Amino acid sequence: MEKFGEKYVQDNPGTVGDSECIYLLSYSIMMLQTGLHNPSAKQLGMGMDDFKKQARLIKPDFTDEFLEQIFYTIEKEPISLKEDDEARLKQESSSANSYKRKQEIFIKEGQGLAKRGYELMKDKKKTT
Repeated sequence: MEKFGEKYVQDNPGTVGDSECIYLLSYSIMMLQTGLHNPSAKQLGMGMDDFKKQARLIKPDFTDEFLEQIFYTIEKEPISLKEDDEARLKQESSSANSYKRKQEIFIKEGQGLAKRGYELMKDKKKTT
């Protein structure tokens, strides 16, 4: 994470802060991600006000607009690896009890297969 902060500042000088600020903000965003989307950490939770307080300990002059944009982006679009999504879907599939839920999962799996197929064809087209 520290190297990420250094690289970000090198590539984007003067945008958010120094490398330590980027490192700490990134860590705070990971905590937000966990608080919003990890079922095991839901009881800990992190609301908008909590996130703003934590971020302002890093840099007091972060604007509300900047922090709200981060919060709502993470809330709407969780950070996730494709492998994690696939494993989660398999887990849901094996524990689905109702016909409707199984149908929803089947549709998600089909969409994932179609998307991966499209990406493979796009990559193949680039190499030919």
